[in-house]
Amino acid sequence: MGRKLIGLTVGFLLTIAMAYFLFPVSYAGMIHWLAPYFGPWLRFFFMYLFILFAHPLTFPAVIVVWVVIGLVTGFFIRTIGGTIGISITIYTLTFLMLIFGLLALILPMVLEGTIGGLDFMAMLTNIPPDLSVFEVLQAPVIGPLIESITGGLGGILGGGGDPSALLNALQATLLNTLVIPPIANLVIFTVAGVIGAIIGRMIIPPN
Repeated sequence: MGRKLIGLTVGFLLTIAMAYFLFPVSYAGMIHWLAPYFGPWLRFFFMYLFILFAHPLTFPAVIVVWVVIGLVTGFFIRTIGGTIGISITIYTLTFLMLIFGLLALILPMVLEGTIGGLDFMAMLTNIPPDLSVFEVLQAPVIGPLIESITGGLGGILGGGGDPSALLNALQATLLNTLVIPPIANLVIFTVAGVIGAIIGRMIIPPN
């Protein structure tokens, strides 16, 4: 139990540190643009959005995040079954941090009644001059979502108003952006954790 608690604590703290220090540069301009409307919790939300939903094959930094956390967590626990269970627990806690960040963004506006008063036209007209469309489209998770929606809308406008184009684009985005990446990251994390446990057993055999 002691090794599991240490592995859980160290692994969870590493998710916070890695999410903070490997924050994508492409998000910085978006935060400078949107933080005046959504508040300071936007960066916190984007931190966890990146490490959970960025595709590991497109953004190698995500592989680094989960491999490092997995190896360290497994090394402390040193049992395969325990490592798998704790890895899933850490990943679940990381999702809860993402949800907490989202609630921290939305709840104050809901409680203050300002969420319906967001001026989207002001947002669009106040885009910082140093924030390019290319930078937004290259941003992890956000960029693919925007591309799929605009591509679907383009399909509707160019296809006689067929809404199935947008629906197909959204379905593909849901799969490729919001389903496959977090599953792939969990698999990478768990496999790295098992490898770390095996290395830990060879160096310090469990009691």
